[in-house]
Amino acid sequence: MRHLILIPLALSSVHAQDKITYDDHIFPIFESKCLNCHNPDKKKGDMDLSTYLGALAGSSGGKVALAGDGGSSKLFTVTVHTEEPVMPPEGDKIPKKDADLIRAWIDGGLLENGGSTARKKEKPAFDLSAAPTGQRPEGSPPMPQDLLLEPVIVAKRSTVVADIDASPWAPLIAVTGQHQILLYNSDSLDLIGVLPFPKGQPKTVSFHPSGKYLLGAGGVAGKSGTSITWDITTGKEIMSMGKEFDSVLAADLRADLGGVALGGPSRLVKLWDTQTVEQINSIKKHTDWVTALAYSHDGVLLATGDRNNGVQIWESFTGNEFHSLRGHQKGIVDVKWRADSNLVASASEDGFIIFWDMNQGKEIKKVNAHDGGVLAMDYNANGKLVSVGRDLRVKVWKPDLSMEKQSEPFAELVTEVAFSHDGNRHFTADWNGKIEAWDSTTMEKLGELSANPPTIETRLASMAQTREALETGINVKKEKVGQTAVDLKTATDKLAATEGAIAQAKEKEEILGKEIGDLSAKINQLKGELNTQDEQIKFVIAEAKKPGQQLKELTDQRRQLADAHQALLQELAATNQALAAATHDTKIKREASNGDPENAEKKASLVAAEQAEHQQRLIVQQITPRLEAQKKSLAEHTQQMENLQAGMVVEDTRIKALQKELEELNTRQDQIAKLKTTKEGELDNQKKMLPEFMQQIAPLKKAIEEKDALAKADRDEFSKSDGQLAAHDAGVKKWKAAAINTHLINTRGELEELQGELAVAKEEKPADVPAIEQKIATSTQSSEAFQAEYQAAK
Repeated sequence: MRHLILIPLALSSVHAQDKITYDDHIFPIFESKCLNCHNPDKKKGDMDLSTYLGALAGSSGGKVALAGDGGSSKLFTVTVHTEEPVMPPEGDKIPKKDADLIRAWIDGGLLENGGSTARKKEKPAFDLSAAPTGQRPEGSPPMPQDLLLEPVIVAKRSTVVADIDASPWAPLIAVTGQHQILLYNSDSLDLIGVLPFPKGQPKTVSFHPSGKYLLGAGGVAGKSGTSITWDITTGKEIMSMGKEFDSVLAADLRADLGGVALGGPSRLVKLWDTQTVEQINSIKKHTDWVTALAYSHDGVLLATGDRNNGVQIWESFTGNEFHSLRGHQKGIVDVKWRADSNLVASASEDGFIIFWDMNQGKEIKKVNAHDGGVLAMDYNANGKLVSVGRDLRVKVWKPDLSMEKQSEPFAELVTEVAFSHDGNRHFTADWNGKIEAWDSTTMEKLGELSANPPTIETRLASMAQTREALETGINVKKEKVGQTAVDLKTATDKLAATEGAIAQAKEKEEILGKEIGDLSAKINQLKGELNTQDEQIKFVIAEAKKPGQQLKELTDQRRQLADAHQALLQELAATNQALAAATHDTKIKREASNGDPENAEKKASLVAAEQAEHQQRLIVQQITPRLEAQKKSLAEHTQQMENLQAGMVVEDTRIKALQKELEELNTRQDQIAKLKTTKEGELDNQKKMLPEFMQQIAPLKKAIEEKDALAKADRDEFSKSDGQLAAHDAGVKKWKAAAINTHLINTRGELEELQGELAVAKEEKPADVPAIEQKIATSTQSSEAFQAEYQAAK
């Protein structure tokens, strides 16, 4: 049921026209807005809108206008900016009245002029080149964009999941739900799309080999059955095939998009042509319900299986029988093709999986996969298989069908299994509808998906409560992080202080060791200096004795000289006395001789007296130099003695000084020895302290490691909670946007319904046209308002 929110606005609607034509109404719009780029000379995008035929031909991407389907035609959607690439690419959208004319022209049958006949509504058509098989599409693989996230229904309890399938190229899983198919991101496990299935319960779901299209089929048991194909990027239903009188159990879309195959309780395999929307073949071969069905990846063959162990291969285009494969004993639950389409695998309630070669139609490998029966399997592009069975185990098989891994037994019966696009994960669904994601290598559980998701309103209400709990938890964890940070800092500071003390102790020990070494060296130096000083004093004292000896010798010599001088003085005195007597005697005799010059005796006596005087005078003359020499020698000896005495005083002073220095050196040595003893005591104490400090390091480091681990755990918990809060807020934003998008999608659906009503009214009830156009205008404005709100909310 659609939930509509209408915003009434006064708009000028497109007036009802009897005929809207290319010549009269559309070309003027193109001429004004489009022909600068889309003309015969430019043909941007290989599109020429300057002629009617050019407009019908479309662009390099295919037709842009499908008669009778204006709302979905690209010519309209790009002009109203609901589809890329928007036109015009720069600037504002074209006026709404012009866009409405384009849509009305397409809905009216693409009339060229007033005399033209309206074209019939075209059947779905596909550009087959856009759906390659077995090859990865260019660019990003197709993923849902802005799909409906509001569930069609929320059941009181989950029921068994009928089918699961994975996109071949994208992280996308499709799951059958109740009246809907759910699309999940197989990496993030987030719900990213809800595809309504209004025609009953979907029983089977399968991706097209391109990954762009998804087919779902089912119905109402015993009453009706059909299939729907969606474009998974837009969520738009592009076709519906099948008019069964019972639910469809198996269905698939051919690789070229030209055919759909259906199977079910009717025991018939029905082939539908997607271009004519008609059933072209009904194959009657199976003897029981058709339970499994799959086209080969190249689209050439179709494999089918029934509840009575039959496996058939058909030519997909003609429906002619290609192979009839016999080897199972019980009902077929699955048929899957290898990527190269040369091999098909079938799984049965008999417990076996069989590989069949399509060249010869023969069994090439068979394995008893699950005791009690196989319930489902899936083939991945890498050649591996995954299967589940009544033995409650999931098994992963190598391309040669040898087992690679198996899970522990599940608590409940697993009914469905599917690989992710890359084969790294597989998804299981059990009997109670529980869907789980698993690592295909380790078999570890990665998370869960819901087959019965809640409404957006319920989600948001629950998320509001969750946020309160998250905030409370974050505040608690924030306080805890703060406390553990304080504890860690305290422990770290204590370790740093201890390490600092150790470093100081080592440094002090090193300094003390150096100081003690220096003091020992100084003591040794002083000992040397003391020895030298002592030797020097001894030497000086020994040397000082020599002047004393010399002085004694000089004193003795001077005494001898003085005695000799005194003797010489006495001798001089005696000689002078003798000289005086001789002079006096000569004087007397000279006077006597002068008185008697002729007296020879007197003359001879005078001569003898004069000779005696002369002899005395000679003696005096000889004594005088001797006296001077002795006087000089005495003076020299006196000077030498004085010099020696002065030197002895100097040497004595020097000896006293040296002795004083010696005493000072001894004192200095004693002081340094005492200081060394003190330092040695300090060093001993320091050496005792260091082991004590060292013993504290290991416990402190261990405490820091413990507190750091605790702090890291607390930080991680806080960061995790903070991340959860951020993810939660992002989720709230997503779901609020999804709620708006629900209104947007519903409004667009209403617009499409109104456009259909308008087309009918123009033909059958012209009087109703203005009212319908007014509704269209109001609904259009609501759609635009929701579009703007949705873009802002995203």
